[in-house]
Amino acid sequence: MQYNLRFVKGHNVGRSVVVAENQRLVLGRSRETNVTFHDPLVSRQHCELSNSEGRLSLFDLKSWNGTYVNGKRILQQTNLQDGDRVAIGKNLFEVRSDNASKVKTGEKPFCPESSTQEGWRPEKGLSGSDHESSSRIKNSDVPSGGHSWSPNMVAGYHINGKLGEGSVGTVFSAIRISDKKKVALKIIDPTYISKESGAKRFYRAVNICKDITHPNVIRIYDAGDSEGVYFIAMEYIGGKEVGAIINQYGHVSVPTTLQIGIQITAALQYAYERSFVHRDIKPRNIMVNRRGIAKLVDFGLAKRLYRPMQSVITAPGEAVGTLAYMPPEQIDNAIKADHRSDIYSLGATMYHMLTGKHPFSEGTFAEFVSAIMERVPERVDSLSRSIPSDLADIIERAMHKDPDSRYQTPAHFCNDLRTLAVRFNCLGRSASSNSKTMRLHKNAPVST
Repeated sequence: MQYNLRFVKGHNVGRSVVVAENQRLVLGRSRETNVTFHDPLVSRQHCELSNSEGRLSLFDLKSWNGTYVNGKRILQQTNLQDGDRVAIGKNLFEVRSDNASKVKTGEKPFCPESSTQEGWRPEKGLSGSDHESSSRIKNSDVPSGGHSWSPNMVAGYHINGKLGEGSVGTVFSAIRISDKKKVALKIIDPTYISKESGAKRFYRAVNICKDITHPNVIRIYDAGDSEGVYFIAMEYIGGKEVGAIINQYGHVSVPTTLQIGIQITAALQYAYERSFVHRDIKPRNIMVNRRGIAKLVDFGLAKRLYRPMQSVITAPGEAVGTLAYMPPEQIDNAIKADHRSDIYSLGATMYHMLTGKHPFSEGTFAEFVSAIMERVPERVDSLSRSIPSDLADIIERAMHKDPDSRYQTPAHFCNDLRTLAVRFNCLGRSASSNSKTMRLHKNAPVST
């Protein structure tokens, strides 16, 4: 039986914390706690809740200002009942068992976190470098490649401002003049198109990308070159890269990580059934909008399955950006990468989302590569008590060194994530709608 803790006073008023069966939550002011409060009257580790054998128990962790149940300070373990009110500092919440009270329709449960900023979830919004607020353009924003560049050189588009840096170029907010449609316009770094063969690869990749139409993949509308400037016009979602979210909030909440994982596995299953391999899944290549819709970007750089590809390991500086999420077989020889390599990379991405840390963080480039090839990373549940062991098992399987020991299809991966999300009552509308037709067999259909 699970319990809902509804906050009626304090920082989290109006929210609910779901305490699942066999789950323990530490509440306090520290970033290491599962539910964090911005309240000076709350101790760093104030109290602990344990849901075991159908009972919800409360322990005070020698807090400075005490923990109160129904107005009385507790001095030992206390079993909570339906309707009990618990006060810590300026915060007050009511206890309801799953049998007695459900979270109201349309109300999103407050997710246990382990960060001073409570981790990110869609209802917190997208601030900072949100793609809705683009910066003004400077000529230095785009590599010149030997010629001067200005926004007017991309015929048919009016460029408004810079959104960010992509893996192969710079992305701008733009308006397509013909129909006034808002787009994200990627200007390709000229070093990728330095020879005739580079231009051929560009158009071949774009043609592949145009064939990918899935609700969790950024759509490609148009591509070409204008005055020597190569560009790709893409769907604009007004969102933010998962990598930027991690940088801002420290990590992503467990429920939101599950929801994003479900959506991206749906996209990968769609790609798998059409013999596409992404080969570069990482936080920077996943966008999330305000409604929690996740979309995979840069599929245009993928090659068709089993097509030869040069190794991407060209410099030590790539280690943190791409190598951190790359499976051993892709490091050994990129041609070996298949859909199971994408499964590994998504597992490594979710590892980073949940913990705020890369699976490996060795100092030198050689040590970094050696760790990926030979060492098993720490389990995510050993890094944060808010992460369920079942989710740690899923991440561990997705990141297995041996591709044959990983999930063999994205559908298998998605099924386990979805089962866990249902158990924790955090299967978002976007996640459920895009994966509801997934089945646990090799050729599982995916809703498109």
